[in-house]
Amino acid sequence: MPSNKVPEAVIEHIATMIKRSSDRNELRRYDQSEARRKHLAVVRGFLGVKHFSVQSKTLLRTTLSEAALTKEDVADIVNIGIEILVRHRYELPTFDTLVREARAGRSAINQALYEQMQCALGKTGAAFLDALFIVGEDSRRVSPWHDLKQDTAKPTVHRMRDLLVRFDQLTALSNYNLMLRKTQQTSYH
Repeated sequence: MPSNKVPEAVIEHIATMIKRSSDRNELRRYDQSEARRKHLAVVRGFLGVKHFSVQSKTLLRTTLSEAALTKEDVADIVNIGIEILVRHRYELPTFDTLVREARAGRSAINQALYEQMQCALGKTGAAFLDALFIVGEDSRRVSPWHDLKQDTAKPTVHRMRDLLVRFDQLTALSNYNLMLRKTQQTSYH
């Protein structure tokens, strides 16, 4: 990374630690010198680290996509990417690159899963599930989903009608359960 991309505080700290001045012009000349390229090669060789390349970017993208199948948080996905690059002895890219690739991988996987679910449900199933989230004419301004996720009341004689309605709702939902489970299992393998 060229010195103009390094925060001033980091440059100042390193200069203080090695008891030198932090001359930006001197650093700029070093960035453009052949000495810098030779030093990088020597450091990489000593550490046994490979340059971040097209091959490592492909490995990173594949890893991040696989991680996105089981992780939702970008930080968790990034950590898995860092771990695989370190394990394969690749130089780490900028943090911004890691975050951007993790978000792209998560987005692509989420879109693929959504499309699989949409396809498995079909138009009828999708319409049924969509209807669960429409408030409609309910004066309480809640959707059927809100009612569905509520705990059941005690089964008294007066509440038996409500329990039968709830049973019918759950039975209708269970028709899609097997289909969704099959789609989920094929997504993770």
